[in-house]
Order: sequence, then structure tokens, then C-alpha cells
Amino acid sequence: MPRYLCLLFLVLCIKSKCLAQHFNQQQWQKELHRWYALIQQLHPGYGVYQHPKQYDSAFYAMLTLRPDTFAQAYAQLKAYVGQMHCGHSELYIKTKTMPKLNYRFLPFNGRFYIVNGDSICPQGSTLISINQYLADSLYHYLRNWVSVDGFQEASRDFFLSRGLYWNTWLQHNTSRNFDWNIKVCAQHDTITTCMQQALQNLKPTWYFKKFRQPRANAIYLERINSTTLKLKLNHFNKGVSAFKIRRCMKQIDKAKPEHLLIDVRQNPGGRISHALACMRYLIDSSYCFEVYRYNSKADKPLVLNCLLRLSDLYFKLHAKKIIKTDTLCFKYMVKPQSRFAYRGKVSVLINNGTFSAAVLLASALQWRNQTRFIGTETGGTAEGCNAGVFYTYSFKHLPMYYRLPLYRIVQHPKQNKLGHGIIPDIECNYSLDDLLLKKDKETEKALQLPF
Repeated sequence: MPRYLCLLFLVLCIKSKCLAQHFNQQQWQKELHRWYALIQQLHPGYGVYQHPKQYDSAFYAMLTLRPDTFAQAYAQLKAYVGQMHCGHSELYIKTKTMPKLNYRFLPFNGRFYIVNGDSICPQGSTLISINQYLADSLYHYLRNWVSVDGFQEASRDFFLSRGLYWNTWLQHNTSRNFDWNIKVCAQHDTITTCMQQALQNLKPTWYFKKFRQPRANAIYLERINSTTLKLKLNHFNKGVSAFKIRRCMKQIDKAKPEHLLIDVRQNPGGRISHALACMRYLIDSSYCFEVYRYNSKADKPLVLNCLLRLSDLYFKLHAKKIIKTDTLCFKYMVKPQSRFAYRGKVSVLINNGTFSAAVLLASALQWRNQTRFIGTETGGTAEGCNAGVFYTYSFKHLPMYYRLPLYRIVQHPKQNKLGHGIIPDIECNYSLDDLLLKKDKETEKALQLPF
């Protein structure tokens, strides 16, 4: 009997592998309808920035394209996810091998520039083409792949500068040997170089490693001068804890600076609890925000039902539960901390790389006295984002899966411009040379301009 079971298991594995390798349009249509039904039922950002009819018309327009290969199908669905204006929604490929390009490209004014140059392609060179694909058209093509909240277009350039979508595109547009021709322009001279890369053994969530900073550098204090300290918050993931935040605030309380810089630039967010732990030491009055999800009664997978029940129990223990007609809402009330709290002058440094929980912290600091914002518009929207808990939806017959956020955080910033980030009080504009030289204009303006 065990032999027959092993044989049956082997046949099923071979069959599933063959289905993943050979693209079938009928299966693709069924998968899309099943996926879109789940989006309509549970996605908290569905209908926030666009009317549901616009999502439906774009979806049915995508069904008429009829892709012939998996690469075309992935690119079409990736572009549709990018145009939903719903951040934290991402489409992955089930593979552990990816080509990796050694060069890092910086998008600026519709062009790509090389950041980490070498003797062949120096730093600051302009990218012309890769494998006969023009860089100008590639720039607009990859921007459509980026999924962000609202209509903040500068955040798309931030994700492209981190190289998050280059490797996926290169996998579908290179030969089996993963060799490509790169043509750049350096000082009015055109340079063509041919590179051949080996496969990189990476995990399916390979691009999130770009965000992970060393644990020792997750949060730290830096003394700028005798009266100014800088609290650097790289992220709110592993490496950050309530104990480390309390230790930093204790050092700030002991030093008693006249001016404190809170740096949340390139902060992708992380755990809400860590952002709230930092918020309690900085706000001077209570701050309220809500977390809600759609209360759909449609049939859902068993794993998803268990995930929703456990998540609701967690939020119920930490917030006030409010049941509405079609949503389940949890109201948070964050009260200021009395011990080791800082009530002096604060300058918050933000840019297009500030997302998720970092924007939650920044929106709460908008209501604080003696606080100003320096930098550029945040990548995350000021009114909130899709976050909290995520469910991984796997396509049955295709080697890819979709990350679906189940909750939405609703913030209450001072400004009310739907679909845009927090606008700074003092704006800092960078040139190409400033970006290549890695200048810190926000800190310079915070020290030069009077409060």
C-alpha cells in the first residue's frame, strides 16, 4: 500500500509541474476570475482611490489580451496590480533562482543613471539600452509594475532605485545563459559591454532583503552638535524593540537637547507596535486611528478564516471594537508617555522612501507642538495604508502567488489631500550630482534654518 501511495504522489507532482510549465489560457482565465473575486471580497483598498467600476473595466480589458506565455501573463497582471493604487499588494514568482545585475540604476527625470560604477561603466553614466530595450521605454514600463498607495508617483522611483523590479524583468527578457548587452553613455561616449551572470539562489521574497538593515543600525542616536541630537529610525522590523526605543529616549532625556531630529527617510515601516512605542514618547496629546477590514460573509479558505479570527482577537485585546454594516473596525487610542518623554523642538526628516508604519508615526507628529517636517513628500499616503495582516494567495496552475493585505489603517493627518503623502513644511530638492554624492540636505537645512 505505501508503494502505491508513493507512486500516486510522484504522478501528482509530475502533473502539477507540467501544468506549471505549459501555459493554458483557459486555466489562466479561471485563475484570474477566482483571484479577482477574492480581491472584491477582502481587499481593504478596493474602491478607496477609484470607483469599483473602474477596477472592473480595467480587469475585463485585461482578460481580452490573451497572453501566450507565462511571462506575458505575469507582466499583464503585474501592471494591473500596479495600477490598483493599493500599496502592500504584490505579485511574486515561485522561484529560488534569479539573475542579478551588478549595476544599480538611479531613476532621475525619466532616465536611469549608474550609481555603483566601475572602470568600464563609470558612476553617473546614462543608461541607453539593455538587450536592445531602450531605457526610456523601460523606465515607463517598470514604473507600471510598482504598487503604491494613492497617486504619489515619486515613490515609484524610490522602488526602482532599490532594484526591486529589475531582476524580475531580466529573468523574462534574457537568454538561458543570462547574458545581456548594456549600452551606456559616459561623457558623450557610447560604451557597450556584454555581461554574463550566474544564477543567484535566492528566496521567493528576495527583494525584501533590500530593506533589512543590520540589527545594530535599526535604531540609533547621533550627536550633531552640542544642542542637537538625531534619532535615526531605519525600520520597525527585527532589530527594533520597545526596550531599545526606551533606552534611546532615556539617553535623550539625560542629554536634554534643545533640538531633536527624527530621521525616517528610507524607512519602509514594519510592525505597528514598534511605531506606537516610539510615538508615545514624542506626542504631547492623545492620538487616535482606526484599523478596519471588510466583514465579508462569502466562503473563504480555512487558513484565511483562522487568520482573520486570530487577527481580530489580537486587535480586540489592544483596541476598541466597532461593528458596522460591512466593515469590522478597531479604534486605537495612543496616550503620551510621561517618563523619558521629549517635549522640545522636533524636526522630522521625510522623503519618498517613508512608508507604512513610519508614515503612521509622522502623521501623529503633525499634531505635536514645535514640530516641523523637512524633505520631500512621503511615499506612503497621509490618510493611511493597507497593512496589518497579510494572506498569501497561491495560483493553482501557475508558479506565482499574490500577497493580499486584509486590514487598512486609517490615520487623521492635518492635511486632507486624498492619495498623497505628508507634505513637508520645508522642501529639499536634489540634483543628480547631489544624489550621486549622497548629500544630506535635510540635515543641513534643519541646522541652518531657525525654528
